Amino acid sequence: MAFLEVTKLRKLFSIVFVAGLMVAGPSLAKDYLGERVVNYGSEKDTILVPGAKKYRSVQLCVKVHAVRFRDVDAVFGNGGRQDFKLRRVIGKGECTRWINLRGPKRNITKIVLRYDTYGNAGPKARVIAYGR
Repeated sequence: MAFLEVTKLRKLFSIVFVAGLMVAGPSLAKDYLGERVVNYGSEKDTILVPGAKKYRSVQLCVKVHAVRFRDVDAVFGNGGRQDFKLRRVIGKGECTRWINLRGPKRNITKIVLRYDTYGNAGPKARVIAYGR
């Protein structure tokens, strides 16, 4: 009899645990906004963001080579802009912190990158933008 009760408790715990993950999931979810393969040296590139979904924050991730960001701006659907105070090196395989957008959720149309890359041969660095 005790074995049957333990089995029922385990099933109940599993259901509650999974339900808790499902509730917490959307707040941790992130959307892929776009990416750009960036050139060597000092450049300016733009990541175009399709759709009209609205976001509270943005994160940039770097693959292949490190990138030193000199200036990053988000351009919104209403024509407004926000400069991200991101003037540092993001290493290969690393991401920025989540950068909060001012005001209510915003429709991002593009992200403008001004940067320097490290390396001058082989595959080029990729910058990937996420929103949530």
